[in-house]
Amino acid sequence: MKSPQSNGISEAFVRTLKRDYVQVTPLPNAEAVLGLLPAWFEDYNTHHPHSELKMRSPREFIAAQTATTWVFSETGARSAASRCEVTLRRSGSHCSIS
Repeated sequence: MKSPQSNGISEAFVRTLKRDYVQVTPLPNAEAVLGLLPAWFEDYNTHHPHSELKMRSPREFIAAQTATTWVFSETGARSAASRCEVTLRRSGSHCSIS
């Protein structure tokens, strides 16, 4: 079951994608949109400032958080920015990032 907050996060992402990428790019057809999505996602994660992340991109925020803070739980570990991009999973004595 998803939380009401996860729906709000998804809606905010779609709104931002439409405002900052779709509306400023000539898009003749769906094929053109699909071809541009990977570059838009990369830009969004690497360069696009986010007010909730103190005007840093998700990757900048994650880098700062990774260097300082991890919150661990019994089932795994997540950085404060995991909802943006990175999840750390714990399996026994090993950790993996996905």
